[in-house]
Amino acid sequence: LLMIRRPPRSTLDRSSAASDVYKRQVDNNDYATQWEKKNQRWFLGEAGVWSWFYSLVSSAGIIPSLYFIHGNGEAEILDNNFADKYLPELNKHRSMFWIYRTIRFLKQNKLPMPDRVDYSSYPEPHKTDYATLFNRIFTDYDAVIPPLYGLKAKDMFIAETFYFVDQEKRKQAHEGISKQYLKHPSIKGVTIWTTPDSGGQGFHAGYPFDLRYLLIGQYYSHHSL
Repeated sequence: LLMIRRPPRSTLDRSSAASDVYKRQVDNNDYATQWEKKNQRWFLGEAGVWSWFYSLVSSAGIIPSLYFIHGNGEAEILDNNFADKYLPELNKHRSMFWIYRTIRFLKQNKLPMPDRVDYSSYPEPHKTDYATLFNRIFTDYDAVIPPLYGLKAKDMFIAETFYFVDQEKRKQAHEGISKQYLKHPSIKGVTIWTTPDSGGQGFHAGYPFDLRYLLIGQYYSHHSL
């Protein structure tokens, strides 16, 4: 059972300085604010919830993380002409449109930055293939996220992606992930998403798990994928 409760008053009091910074640093000139969730910045900054959560789980020896989604369809992910009129560092890296903005917001406001970047990834190829799409997403990540941390690489984890019942689609998608690992060592793991009753009540489509397409030689025995 997971219960989310309001942070203790003392935690909120200690966040007041960060809250003041938050109020000064909101990027109201960023055209993307018209699409973001209205309470996102308040939740991360002024409310003190993220700072409280980060401190609490870190002290328990657990990696604190935010859960992102890169979004975008095939055409947007592969758009080499994409230009961000507010953040030019995102030019040609459209898949990181929201992930970059959120982590940048945390950094600007002196809030804790995730120790590992977790995001769901559901690209669907129509004119290319899964390997091409995953390669572009991971390349975009490596290009713009680590510099926010002052690092050459920053660990990431695919927190959620397709588990296809169709074996050929599953093969293409999972091989697309595993092969890209060899090019992008910042990938530390993947969660394959499926659920019981996914084929209707009492019918567990896709079970048992078939992980063979994630294997590359001795790769599986030594890594988390």
